[in-house]
Amino acid sequence: MSKLSFLITGLLCFLAVSLSAQSVVGKWKYEFQTDQGTMVMSANIKADGTYELDYGIDGTVDVTGKYTISGDEFTIQDETGNCTGKGVYKVKVDETTMTMTLVSDECEGRGGPEGVMVSKRM
Repeated sequence: MSKLSFLITGLLCFLAVSLSAQSVVGKWKYEFQTDQGTMVMSANIKADGTYELDYGIDGTVDVTGKYTISGDEFTIQDETGNCTGKGVYKVKVDETTMTMTLVSDECEGRGGPEGVMVSKRM
């Protein structure tokens, strides 16, 4: 194998690992405060453009929806649940954390108490 081929193969492997580490795809845990105390939920974001939310992390899917990503813009739309409006967020993902910052959302309160939701990879 030539040095150039080896270098290109190494670069492609590095890019694949880097991109997968920054993907929204996977299982995420989000904790937030309510007037009733700390609530937890999990989000299972799938590669097929769908997601499932489990409030209380009890194994029951409470909300399903679809998403798209364009650059750092993450657009979600619940298909089941209390509100099926569209939400747009700026998203930043690293190896362990996903931060979604509210741009606009048709569903009141879905963007978290201060418009920022921080989740940890499960």
